[in-house]
Amino acid sequence: MTDKSPCCQQLYKRNVRRRITLLTLLLGISFFGTSQDFDMEETCEQAESRASNDFENDKMQITSYGLIISTDYYFEEFYSKYLLEKYQVEYGNGGCIIWDALMCYEDKMLKLVESKYGENFLKRTRKEALKEYKPYRTQIIEEYHKDTEGGYIYADTMPEYPGGFPELLDFVDSEMEKAGISEYKGAGKFFIQLVVEPDGSINSLKSVRTTNEEIETALINILRSAPKWKPGILNGSPVKVQLVLPFYNE
Repeated sequence: MTDKSPCCQQLYKRNVRRRITLLTLLLGISFFGTSQDFDMEETCEQAESRASNDFENDKMQITSYGLIISTDYYFEEFYSKYLLEKYQVEYGNGGCIIWDALMCYEDKMLKLVESKYGENFLKRTRKEALKEYKPYRTQIIEEYHKDTEGGYIYADTMPEYPGGFPELLDFVDSEMEKAGISEYKGAGKFFIQLVVEPDGSINSLKSVRTTNEEIETALINILRSAPKWKPGILNGSPVKVQLVLPFYNE
């Protein structure tokens, strides 16, 4: 886990000694991925031909690749739906797995879409969508979460442990040592789900994938005893936010 990728998020590494590494993920976010029917042996020419055939059959699909850094997850969802409803264009992110044929397809498809709807299609339509989105942002967010009891999966300011994640790592390591649990070294990966309440307290802790009950129980107890977090802020107010904390033992 020491390599650094320009497009994929890597784990936070702590010094040279073995310890648990922590990465915070948003629960349930898939970032509106799209899927293509492709052959890994496909040439660039074949990919461009496929794009032309898809376009002629009214299948317009644009996929971006790489790490998305978004300041507003809900807008990205709104924008994807906006393109589909107004322009019949399916838009999404394909992640970090990229090769030449995929990019040939995307370049060709974008040119075809722009031949139909005009230049700078993505930049222009994002501005269009943003104008429609802003007045209804609160309504959209509440509608998205109306059936979610566990809390929001995104906030304008995400919850944070006091001092940041390095401090949480130190706290976990220290408490593990106090509890005399040394078996966690080299024990693998652990995923703990929790809810950060508006007052910063932690609730609803549970293991997402059980691999070692003793270590998972210890992690849950340690997190439960930790100081209050800085709560998530959405639309200017503290809100309940649901997270999954993946612990990686190096």
